[in-house]
Amino acid sequence: MSRSMANAIFLPPDAWRQLLETSGLRDIVVRTYTLSALSQWISEMRGFGLADFSERLRAWRTFLSLFIKSTGFRKYARQLTPSRKAIGDMFEYFGYGLYVGSK
Repeated sequence: MSRSMANAIFLPPDAWRQLLETSGLRDIVVRTYTLSALSQWISEMRGFGLADFSERLRAWRTFLSLFIKSTGFRKYARQLTPSRKAIGDMFEYFGYGLYVGSK
C-alpha cells in the first residue's frame, strides 16, 4: 500500500468537477456516494466462510511471528505501511463518485 499510495492525492468531489470543467467538458453531472469503512469491513467479514476466516487467522499469526522474531521483516513491514496522512486522506473521502460530462 505504501508504494502504491506514496504519491496518491485524494481529491474532494468539487476538485474532480473542476478537473472535468478545465478539460473542456460541459453539462457535468456528479453523483457521490460515501461508504462506511466499518460497515464495509463487517459486510466482507459476513461473506467469509469458516475456512476463509481460518486462513486469515493463520496469515496474521505468521505475520506477527515474523514481525516479533525478525528485524529485517519489521523493517520491511514498516516500509509497506502508508503514512498516517495518506490513510487519513483516504478515509476522509472514502466512497466513490460518478462524473459524467459531454465534450
